[in-house]
Amino acid sequence: MKKTVLAFLISIPLLSGVSLASSSLSETLLLPAGSLSALMLSAAPVSAPEPEPAPEPDFSRITLNPRLVSTSSAQAIIEPNFRGSRFSDSMFNASLLSLVALNIADFVSTKECLKYPHLSEGNPLMKSFVKNDAVFAAVKGGLTIASYFGTKALYKRSKPLGWIVSLASNLALSYVVSNNFRLLRNARGR
Repeated sequence: MKKTVLAFLISIPLLSGVSLASSSLSETLLLPAGSLSALMLSAAPVSAPEPEPAPEPDFSRITLNPRLVSTSSAQAIIEPNFRGSRFSDSMFNASLLSLVALNIADFVSTKECLKYPHLSEGNPLMKSFVKNDAVFAAVKGGLTIASYFGTKALYKRSKPLGWIVSLASNLALSYVVSNNFRLLRNARGR
């Protein structure tokens, strides 16, 4: 599906006939150069002879030995890659970076919320670490690094499972950060 969408997005400028490099639309050729001369009307006769068209290639000698065709080579011929694995890996790395950014936002927003006496840490596992800033930063940083590399290792073994863990972690941390900012906004409004 991603390959289809990417191919569609790439083909839009090509199918529209608009050159992105030209400075105006009047410079853009919408027809191949050979067919343009047939449409041009001029008062002067054409003095230069038309070049001979290139001969058609001979495809009669091409044979296909079914014993030499593997599924991977056939798939490479039938369905181009469009660098799909690189794109997927880049998107996964972006989800890991958002996981790191959300952990940083959680740390900062938690520290801001703890400045108000009526707010406290909601995570019972982290409750004992938030009293000391250095310990809290070390624990939060260690957990962030462990989740980053652990999820990346999981992705190398099983890409779908790595995506599920990454997306679930991002969604959970997004909720935590948004809840922290909501509590902080309510505490400042008092």
